[in-house]
Amino acid sequence: MAEAFDVPVETVRNMQKETNRGLIVKVEGGMRMIRPDEGEEGGEMYNDQGPHNGLEETICNMRIHQNLDTRGQADVYSRQAGRLHLVNMQKLPILRYMDMSAEKGHLFPNALYSPHWSMNSHSIIYVTRGDAQVQVVGHNGQSIMDQRVSQGEMFVVPQYFASAAKAGTNGFEWVSIKTSNLPMKSPLVGYTSVFRAMPIDVITNSYQISPQDARDLKLNRGQQSVLASPGRTST
Repeated sequence: MAEAFDVPVETVRNMQKETNRGLIVKVEGGMRMIRPDEGEEGGEMYNDQGPHNGLEETICNMRIHQNLDTRGQADVYSRQAGRLHLVNMQKLPILRYMDMSAEKGHLFPNALYSPHWSMNSHSIIYVTRGDAQVQVVGHNGQSIMDQRVSQGEMFVVPQYFASAAKAGTNGFEWVSIKTSNLPMKSPLVGYTSVFRAMPIDVITNSYQISPQDARDLKLNRGQQSVLASPGRTST
């Protein structure tokens, strides 16, 4: 966390202290995704007369191939950190009926796949090249995984669990299969994170840290987000 936010380790320790912080609470009863009931889900593809006309022909004519290695078509690219290729039902419509998607990532040496959590899918990650230190944390703050993974290994990140990875000296490449045809992730770091949207006074009071520490949490990563270059705390 300290390296991802590019702040001193002590700042992160202060954020994690057990204090009475008003509206920031721990979920004791667990979390579950709200889903339509079975009848509503079935209504998307079926009506009272059975399947929609032409569905079989539509599936047969759909494109079922997508290249995830074209550098110029990366969905996320950072000159300092690496690139991400995503394929979901918008790029490959047949995935709509499979309710699956995929991600292919490439981190440069020592770069970060910054902390984030999936809002609507589980992820199965297979390492295709290099190695990385991977951390996975449950929604109750419990560390689920904190170890180095290398080529040929696989691990799982459940929905709602925060995860982060730091590439080794040879970089890190992976393929991830997700259990949603349109997966969404929420980054904890960078210009698209909730911290960037929060006023500095709110961060200061919520985590009981100094205004300068709050400013660093909010702004230190500049325009970086999901992919980030090595932080100062790594040196």
